[in-house]
Amino acid sequence: MRYNHLARLTYPLSIKPSGVQIMKTIFKKLTAITLSASMIIMSLLSTSVQAKMLTSEEAISLQNKAQIIERISSKEVSEKLIAMGVNTDNLKTRIDNLSQDELNTLNNQMDQLPAGSGGLGVVVFIFVVLVITDMIGATDVFPFVDPV
Repeated sequence: MRYNHLARLTYPLSIKPSGVQIMKTIFKKLTAITLSASMIIMSLLSTSVQAKMLTSEEAISLQNKAQIIERISSKEVSEKLIAMGVNTDNLKTRIDNLSQDELNTLNNQMDQLPAGSGGLGVVVFIFVVLVITDMIGATDVFPFVDPV
């Protein structure tokens, strides 16, 4: 019998294990080794996640950014921005860099516009924000604006 060494290690010598018991023992050991190896591999491949508490201002800022980006992503507004020569991907980066006051002003301006007719007002306001950021030297979108 090939598996006698397993029988001697697992069972007393007076009890002879059957072939099924030996196979169960081998299966259990192989399963334990496989699960241990997979757990080690998964722990090495996983990335760490960090969580922190958000202040009310940060939460409002994230909400304002999401609302502004959603409105800018609308078909009408994005077409007008592209017609004015503004890169929408670059615009999203700029929105991420706006201060809390600028985000609140932009979001409130968008909220006050009537539904359906706010596209042009949003485009004009975004254009003014881009010109101001060009003038202070934070961006370089329009070649006709010289930084101060």
